[in-house]
Amino acid sequence: MTTEFGTGIAKGENSFEVGKLAAQQAISKIKREVNLSIVFSSSKYNYNEVVKGVRAITDAPLIGCSTAGEFTEEKVEKESVAVATISSDSCKFFLGMNGGLRKDPLGCIQDIDAHIFIPEEDMRNFPNRSVLILGDGLTGRGEELATSAGMTFNTKIIGGTAGDDLKMKETYVFMNDDVRNDAVSACEILSKTPIVFGVKHGHTPISPLLKITKASEDVVYEVDNKPAWEVWKEHCGEDAKKTLGLDVNEIKSPTDIGKVLTAYELGIQAGSEYIIRWPGSSLNATKDGSLNFATTISEGTRIRVMRSTKENQIKSAKEAAKKAISQIGKDNIAGALVFDCCVRDIILQDDFPKAVKGINDVLGVPLIGFETYGEIGMKVGDPSGFHNTTTVVALIPK
Repeated sequence: MTTEFGTGIAKGENSFEVGKLAAQQAISKIKREVNLSIVFSSSKYNYNEVVKGVRAITDAPLIGCSTAGEFTEEKVEKESVAVATISSDSCKFFLGMNGGLRKDPLGCIQDIDAHIFIPEEDMRNFPNRSVLILGDGLTGRGEELATSAGMTFNTKIIGGTAGDDLKMKETYVFMNDDVRNDAVSACEILSKTPIVFGVKHGHTPISPLLKITKASEDVVYEVDNKPAWEVWKEHCGEDAKKTLGLDVNEIKSPTDIGKVLTAYELGIQAGSEYIIRWPGSSLNATKDGSLNFATTISEGTRIRVMRSTKENQIKSAKEAAKKAISQIGKDNIAGALVFDCCVRDIILQDDFPKAVKGINDVLGVPLIGFETYGEIGMKVGDPSGFHNTTTVVALIPK
């Protein structure tokens, strides 16, 4: 029993034709009937037309989302459509989709779970279970999405939240012919051999342990009873002057504030590691001292200010791949799904392809990935599985 994994990536002006071309490339690399299509599309395109183009080539079940950048083992692109086609007699795929993520993340996930039907025979014959989750990236509910999925499915969760090329207007998820925002698409995967994943970021702490003392949803107002931005400046000021050439006490432009808050993010300790949260959209930092994050941050959370460098970002992507491959062995992989944060692209700029190459060098198999507004990599029992500025590499076994 084997799994085949093919990828394609295309650009152009006609959304239908670009989706069709990427699907043709992917399907040409496998020899059997397609059992699942995965589609990652730039916001340049009409998503409905992209999906129609893919399904003109194969009517296999389809899952996907909008993105902030796309890549395969062959190239890293912007304003493109990437497609993976999977043919497998060692995996089974079951899709679900639901709206209302912003208002009720748990109810959204529970409804998906309730409507996915899996035959008992498949559960017996394919004993390993994982769930691929793709969510609207602009609901501010990434943390709740991951924890709700973990609680509901009670199994390994991988995935990410959709992007829109940093326009920050609307992000969408796809299932078959359905394209929606404020929604979640999910794929339960049953397999003979477990799907494995590795998670790694490139940040190190530069502050002592701090406490969030005032917060509401995704806005942190005070840390240790002081304005959050003042605390950030206190701990990153010297390093920012040296490495970024910026005096944090003088900067006022959103561009310079964004540079600082992208280089110095928030870390929540989880065992011996940290979960990263990005405050880079905090345009009010110099007005009211608050920091705005990509997901909910709770009062009372213990944190550290973290520092990141290009070198560590490139290294961490490769380490994520190594962590994944150590669990299964290189000879047992059919392909890989990579969920990589768009903020890493902001940090790395022209060096972002080096990070993807590092993953490719380790794995040596077909891969498809997109730049997300948040990454998900969660095992049973993990308190959180939502990440920012992090790489998640998931491996599909042969």
